[in-house]
Amino acid sequence: HIELKKGQEFDGFFVNYLDDPGSLIKILKDTGATAYRFSLERSVIEPKRGKYDLGAIEKYVNFCKKLKENNIEPWVTLEHFVQPDWFSESGGFENEKNIDDFVKYTDFIIPLFKDHVTNFMTFNEPTAFIFQTYIRDVFPKARGKGNKFFRAALALRNILITHVKVYKTIKKKYPD
Repeated sequence: HIELKKGQEFDGFFVNYLDDPGSLIKILKDTGATAYRFSLERSVIEPKRGKYDLGAIEKYVNFCKKLKENNIEPWVTLEHFVQPDWFSESGGFENEKNIDDFVKYTDFIIPLFKDHVTNFMTFNEPTAFIFQTYIRDVFPKARGKGNKFFRAALALRNILITHVKVYKTIKKKYPD
């Protein structure tokens, strides 16, 4: 819930912290934060399969640099409930073939951030995502058909497999 002053437009109220991270960093410093966890928006970074928006990536990298300059450790989550349309349309994590797409994505992204980020998380709360998407129908519905419990189990299985593959791929390249 956002309270606006009378006559204030929402678009004028919202500040994109990637374009101007100063105000968010000030809030973090004022509260004594020494770390900040946030997520990369994959649908912005990879709007089409294998096609990356380098401008968007640079904004995230710059944000990480600014956090570090202010003694705030960035913690990056690689997937936080939102997926590009092309990924969802191809079955999301229900489709085992999409596991390798996500591994490729992380293999592309992490080297770009590794000088500024020490801590990466593959998925934000995978069980919450599965429960809210498949069981409760609170998040946007997965596009597949069939028994929602079977589909939920399949998607969770593939997310866990994806996590292990990402971990092994990255640790092989960057053991530290």
